[in-house]
Amino acid sequence: KLKPEAEVAGDGGGDVEDTDDEDFEEEDDDEADGRKKKKKATKLAKELSDLVSYVQSVHFESFAESFQSGRPYEMSSFSEGKMSSLSSSSPAEFIDYNKRQLSRIYPAGKRITSSNYNPQQAWNVGCQIVALNYQTPGDEMDLNNGHFQINGACGYVLKPEVMRSPLSHVDIHQHDLIPGVVPMLMKLKVISGQRLPKPPNSGAKGEVIDPFVVIDVYGIDEDNYRAKTRPIANNGFNPVWSESFRFLLKFPDIAKLRFSVLDDDFVRDDFIGQFSLPVSSTQSGYRHVPLLSKKGDSLPGASIFVHIEFETATSLEKASLFDHRWFDVNAFAKSFSKLKLKPVGIPEADANFHSALETVKSSCSIRVRLGLAVDDFKKSCGLSSSAKIYDAIQACLIQAQDGEISDFLEKENDVAKSEGGR
Repeated sequence: KLKPEAEVAGDGGGDVEDTDDEDFEEEDDDEADGRKKKKKATKLAKELSDLVSYVQSVHFESFAESFQSGRPYEMSSFSEGKMSSLSSSSPAEFIDYNKRQLSRIYPAGKRITSSNYNPQQAWNVGCQIVALNYQTPGDEMDLNNGHFQINGACGYVLKPEVMRSPLSHVDIHQHDLIPGVVPMLMKLKVISGQRLPKPPNSGAKGEVIDPFVVIDVYGIDEDNYRAKTRPIANNGFNPVWSESFRFLLKFPDIAKLRFSVLDDDFVRDDFIGQFSLPVSSTQSGYRHVPLLSKKGDSLPGASIFVHIEFETATSLEKASLFDHRWFDVNAFAKSFSKLKLKPVGIPEADANFHSALETVKSSCSIRVRLGLAVDDFKKSCGLSSSAKIYDAIQACLIQAQDGEISDFLEKENDVAKSEGGR
């Protein structure tokens, strides 16, 4: 045990804060007579105690107060709810705050089953210490493990330069390009799978799996995507999908990519394996993606074969998902027309779903064509495809001030005034 020191000297710069060394009492059970013996209180040297922690925990008041009086060695703790609220209402301020001070995020107390929240939202605003319930496997822990694969699952992961530089100002919710960040178009083709095992505890089924692949991209709000391949019936040894996907990433430096393989089933799709990694660690070309179990253990021989390609998008207008060069309406309509519903085995339900399928197809086609038309309208007004439709209408009216539209609006105004007068 540490020996107490009678006195702690000041540093000459002022009086040492009187901290009245915290006394603690240790109690030992005396099994012989059932009594408890109290040991003498022990005092700790302040200088030695100060070495225990490198940061000082402080209560968070506001970003404004932190900018005025905050110190780099101070750390504040935020519940996941508080973090989510601040990252939604003040993302730029939260990022600036995390450039100067530390923040620790912890799960909400209502998670009595030790479930987890999505850590990506905290990483999006630069939070350094994002605590999770490690005892609970799932998508969130997969993301966390994938995030730290950059450095071999040890140490820390350095944030992008724009999230560290005091000169930069990052707002992850702005519609335009983020200064200092180059958007990327990720082209991903899921080709095939190899030696996919049956889901755990599926021995009673006695059937061959029907695997399909789900691709999830996690990042800022505009970079969140989910896509999936079609299931391959009765083939877990070497299924072939050969399906391509495209993902526009506005902030690829903090995005995560997750592959998961599931077994298609009537009631619930069973988990087979997954692999998560940062997009910044993803290499172009043909790659074998090894699969891990739900607990993160390797599945011997199990993998999926993919091809990945990245293209630099110099502007969001060029990288628009509704750009005619990257989106073929006819190809979409052709592929969507082949969509079929897998029967659930209940005749009434199958009949209802089948009758509604054509309506769904038609609605999706209208939605896509409407998106293309709106995109063309924005460009004709001299705006980027990321602009709001209100701004496009306003720009159109300004351009037509000397034209027929302006005359028409003036006549309508006169009619409305005259009717109002009567």
